[in-house]
Amino acid sequence: MLEEIDEDLFKLSKDYSLAHCVAEDLRMGAGIAVDFKRIFGGVGRLVDQKLKIGDVGIVQRHGQFAFYLVTKKYSNGKPTMNTMEKALRSLLIIMKKNNLTKLGIPKIGSGLDKLDWSDTRSLIVDIFSGSGINITVCMPSKLIDSKTPQRLNVHITPSNLWEMVAETIIVVFIDLEQVCKKNWKDDVVDKLDTKYPFRESLLKDIKNKKFEPGVIAKYIVNNEVIICIFVTQKALYSSLEDGFKSIDQTLKYFKYLAIQSGPIEPSDNFEHISWIVLIFRSISHSCELWLCGDVNQTSVTYYDQYCKSVLSSMNHTLQISSPA
Repeated sequence: MLEEIDEDLFKLSKDYSLAHCVAEDLRMGAGIAVDFKRIFGGVGRLVDQKLKIGDVGIVQRHGQFAFYLVTKKYSNGKPTMNTMEKALRSLLIIMKKNNLTKLGIPKIGSGLDKLDWSDTRSLIVDIFSGSGINITVCMPSKLIDSKTPQRLNVHITPSNLWEMVAETIIVVFIDLEQVCKKNWKDDVVDKLDTKYPFRESLLKDIKNKKFEPGVIAKYIVNNEVIICIFVTQKALYSSLEDGFKSIDQTLKYFKYLAIQSGPIEPSDNFEHISWIVLIFRSISHSCELWLCGDVNQTSVTYYDQYCKSVLSSMNHTLQISSPA
């Protein structure tokens, strides 16, 4: 039922489903997770699944399943045998439901996660015993170089989207469920339209064409490029992922891309913007992303520096409020 081989996991035949461990934050910035993200993509789809510890995320590429076992909350944390067991039992249910009988995995839980492989191996055998699922553990003796892509620079600015300098690709998100309503209003679109009249063309296209979530529409007004990504709330981050991919493929040489984020602070919007940045970074590695309209900033701020400050402040608050 379980065998260990000296092979690269991604060289297994395509009738194998593959699995590895991730955190709730889906950073996937080190180890074999980098390769899963590069080969299977699907970060937006994983975000839409609202995964928690013990859940298993699902991404499919060319009919092959990739499973993401959520065994810890944060990428810099560590799993436990209890969280590993919960995720493995969830995986078993999903594989049986989809009639999948071949699973390829690395030595999950070991390496960066620091669990003892012999304990994890015994747990896998115990859970999958009698299931009819054959598990192949890939333990390549030759070190595989998983190169981490160049990290995309992200900036926060108090300037609004319609105030950005020339030659910045302006991106707006259009909710397909709202835009079809009578007297549709969108503050960002309306303010952009004052400087770059495109709303009339957008509404005409929506009336005459059937746009699916994730599709983009491009408008060139006064020599500036405006990209609309069509989204739905049900599959918001999947839509954004598909839209960002289309932008990356269509406008290969753009350098600056901007969205209206509004104030980013420790709230639902902080999480929302964090997911957007995570998804965009999984797709594009050569441009700069600008988050516009954060009136709480007095000047341009590096996003990563800002996040460290916010998270540090949140941790400090938790320490003060926690009982001794």
